[in-house]
Amino acid sequence: VAGTVMECPDCTRLKPGDRVWGAGHPSYAEFVSSSEADLALAPENLPLEQAGTIPEVGLTSLFSLKRTGSLPNDPMPEGSPWINDTKSGNLTVVITSGSGGTGFIGIEIAKAYGATHIATAASGEEEIAFVKGLGATFVVDYKKADLFESLPDDSVDVVYDNYGEEGTADKAMRTLRAGGVYLLLPHSGCYAKKTQ
Repeated sequence: VAGTVMECPDCTRLKPGDRVWGAGHPSYAEFVSSSEADLALAPENLPLEQAGTIPEVGLTSLFSLKRTGSLPNDPMPEGSPWINDTKSGNLTVVITSGSGGTGFIGIEIAKAYGATHIATAASGEEEIAFVKGLGATFVVDYKKADLFESLPDDSVDVVYDNYGEEGTADKAMRTLRAGGVYLLLPHSGCYAKKTQ
């Protein structure tokens, strides 16, 4: 959610009139209820209509890439078989659908946490320029080529599959190094095909 604080009787950080973003319930409504802990000041240079789209996709990508221990600077989950060589400085991350919400934020998170090679798929000159501007170092136009078929075997540390196309997991597994991580963020279309 994003909006302007109307009332905040028990707040210590926020006050009426503050521009905020974060979590609230219901999130698609004119007025929402939230705790102060679930809100932060929204950037002044970002219209609230745009700011409202960031928390959900941002937190989804951050949770997916960091809480799983997939990116450096975090300890691996206890008992995890994953390899996370944070000293090599040569982390390769593949993010499907790089120009979508969780994709473009995933690229920025991977870059911020030290990924040196970020591959993604996009379509058209504008989208390709957009993801390159975010930090993608290898971009495939998915209308012309398959992202995973364009990558060598055993070359990837983390695959963040935020699209979930049928067959993608099999292609991605070929590209993962030993100990690599495949993260699937499925969408409703993944399940609709299976139930029809």
